[in-house]
Amino acid sequence: TTQARGIKTIDGRSGVVSTERADTTETFLDVSAQAIPGATRLVVALEPGIDAAILDALLYLDLFPYACVEQTVHRFVPAIWARRALTAIGSPDAARLAQLDDAIRRGYARLVNLAHPNGTYGWFRGGSGDPAMTAFALLGLSEAAALDVPGARNAAIRTAAALRGITKAAPDDVQALCHWALASVGSVDEAAYQITFRRRSEELSVPGLAWLALAANRMGRAFDAEDLARLLVTRRVEDGGSTRWTGRKDDCLLPSDRLATALAVRALLEVGASTEQVERGMDWLLSNRVDGGFGTTTETAAFVGAASAYAAKNRPARFGGTIRVLVDGTAVRTVKVVPGTGLEAGDRRFAIDAAGAWKPGRHTLAFRLEGEGRVRWAARLETVEAADVLAADEHGLKVERLYLDAATPVVEGAEMPVKPGYEILRPSARPRVEAKSREAAATGER
Repeated sequence: TTQARGIKTIDGRSGVVSTERADTTETFLDVSAQAIPGATRLVVALEPGIDAAILDALLYLDLFPYACVEQTVHRFVPAIWARRALTAIGSPDAARLAQLDDAIRRGYARLVNLAHPNGTYGWFRGGSGDPAMTAFALLGLSEAAALDVPGARNAAIRTAAALRGITKAAPDDVQALCHWALASVGSVDEAAYQITFRRRSEELSVPGLAWLALAANRMGRAFDAEDLARLLVTRRVEDGGSTRWTGRKDDCLLPSDRLATALAVRALLEVGASTEQVERGMDWLLSNRVDGGFGTTTETAAFVGAASAYAAKNRPARFGGTIRVLVDGTAVRTVKVVPGTGLEAGDRRFAIDAAGAWKPGRHTLAFRLEGEGRVRWAARLETVEAADVLAADEHGLKVERLYLDAATPVVEGAEMPVKPGYEILRPSARPRVEAKSREAAATGER
């Protein structure tokens, strides 16, 4: 494969077209004058129903190239949620998940291989146990045990015992996630749960409130679940014709409106509260996509959980008819949606030939319906712009190391030795050598 040398840019759009208001919608996509010819790519996703959106999100999770604990769990657990919901409502797309059992067994096998000897989990195998990763792992083991995957029940019991031992030391939001995971196997630490519940109003973010509501609901604590749902409703933000929940900087894992909204919608659905906010929250999730996609693996998994719960509770109608995709006024794709049948994968997400046809400038992308209902759509335009200098991308990772010259004697409590070729400008700012730092430097640990 030949890759163009330059800077990759992404322009993502999403929206809805409905026969109730107008049967056509149009958006604009711009190709830069610096775009390298032949390196432009346009991908379109069509979602005539919530089930198509769920399958599109599952495809992203399945193809994600990395495999830490969180991503391993979210490669197969959301698919279990989806299969359960789509089967319950008789969706024609449920058949596409019928062969999921092999993927579940493979996901379970990889997950238990990442376990630490004491039953906890970190992001990867090795190191100390992380409460959030252990909680995610327990959710995966719980789902595998419910499907009678050999060995999963014993693995879940072992991991639940390990998680109970580290829950109280975790931040408040992570504690809520731990309670949900422990509730999934009926092993909640009552004292720890009560501490987190008492701190719900001041300390928990939206994801924390949602996780704790899911835990309370699983435990059969109706009063607690309803009170947490009430708090979630008060945290909502009305955004035009839709509703969203905001993430905050110190949220567990990442500050994300998509994660917060998806978890809030799911919690409200499972508790059975606030139908209006659920409808508007789901509308926001479907209409506000990240670069035409669903965001990170954590955000995508949360979306699948919310959408699956929404489908199971509301049995939403699907569009039936013909969808035409037009580029610069010319029809480039026609998709027919027959009631009672699902879309083929190639009609749900496909590439439009833009490599040679799209010249620099503004282009129109339109969707036209013939039939009844509405269709969600998403588009992702990728271009590569020529550049002489390829600047490094920032990925939010900061690595600090302490290097010591093995030939230079180091005395605990003394100033660090000066490295050859360096000049000390502010002696007062130099740290003292500590025994722990010297040992960490020798072993490569942080």
